Amino acid sequence: MDLIKNAASSEPWRNENYQKHSLRACLLSEFFCSAFFVFCGTAYNTMDIIVGGFGAGVPIAWGLCLIFTVQLGHRISGSHVNPAVSIMFCIFKEISIIRCILYSIVQTAGSFVGAGMTYLVYYDLINHYDGGVRSVHGEKRTAHIFATYPQDYLTIRGGLVDQISTTAMPRIFTLVAGYGWGVFSYRNYKWFWVPIIGPTVGAIIGAFLYKYFIGNFISELPEKENECKRCREECERRETKILTVY
Repeated sequence: MDLIKNAASSEPWRNENYQKHSLRACLLSEFFCSAFFVFCGTAYNTMDIIVGGFGAGVPIAWGLCLIFTVQLGHRISGSHVNPAVSIMFCIFKEISIIRCILYSIVQTAGSFVGAGMTYLVYYDLINHYDGGVRSVHGEKRTAHIFATYPQDYLTIRGGLVDQISTTAMPRIFTLVAGYGWGVFSYRNYKWFWVPIIGPTVGAIIGAFLYKYFIGNFISELPEKENECKRCREECERRETKILTVY
């Protein structure tokens, strides 16, 4: 009842319980934002693959999804949404290792839920399209709605370069949804690790390049942002102490 009452409040983000448990608020934010992002993006993928004719609209749709997602949670957790982004922030010491691990867990869970929502909403459409036969291969394949799979001409090297320069995620859901072990064994197990390692490496390289060419030349952060950063560091120290005690 308290949760419903807080959600109905005109200013739920000012609720004292959430202020006292900033880590919980951040984890809830990352979970919801990840689910929202994957649901919106894969829903558009469904329409593009099954209905067709959207063409260049796919990357635009995913871009808009990302913009809306960042706006949803950036004041709470920063809307990392992807473990690759959280790992990058951890390496650059913007968040603690503990927070990075917890973020990655809830992001993965949120992405799974988001993919599941798309599957439930478009279940009848997907069934009508593939005849109930879930497949990673062939003209009626629908696994591509939820995860990335390379074209026949794409090599592992080329795919790795592509993923390093972009990002990826919810492959586990397709296994649960009935697409079989092929979601991992695709190309004799030579591909599934590429969308996992590639985006992480890409996020780190991208952040380093930004910091080297641009970030180092930006003037000091405004006092208000510095204060927020100090508060965040204090919260992380408390989290570390709590986990050490238990």
